[in-house]
Amino acid sequence: MLPKLTKEDIDNYFELANNSERKRFPKILHKKGSYLNEVLNFMIEGTYMHPHLHPKNKMEEKIHIMIGKLAVIFFDDQGKIKNKFILEKGKLEFLKVPSRTWHTYVMLTKKTCSYEQMYSVYDPLTWKKMADWAPKENTNESLLYLNILRKIVID
Repeated sequence: MLPKLTKEDIDNYFELANNSERKRFPKILHKKGSYLNEVLNFMIEGTYMHPHLHPKNKMEEKIHIMIGKLAVIFFDDQGKIKNKFILEKGKLEFLKVPSRTWHTYVMLTKKTCSYEQMYSVYDPLTWKKMADWAPKENTNESLLYLNILRKIVID
């Protein structure tokens, strides 16, 4: 069952995302130490999410689109795009990202919110591995790379 969003939550979290350096802000729904992790991810157009994977077995990530439209891009180990999916209300609204799969998001609307679930106790040291073939967040290179990804998704 998808969580309910109030107008107040939507406005508040998009404001937090807009004012953050990363242009996104999470609303954590699970309790610390929970095996089921649930997060609402409020994202503003132009946010760059460093391509990453979840390295443990059975760390499948479930993504539901709540507001807006976004592309989820899968890569091979060298950073070549393997597949891309567009999540949008009323169309494809749900996607599973298999564990050990390089992926990132590209926002396709000014404001986007996704609901994400993953089974595993959160540990910042083992939760995700960042791709060394992609630019780090908040760099000039990341903006260029994001624009390349956006063009690929739109074409």
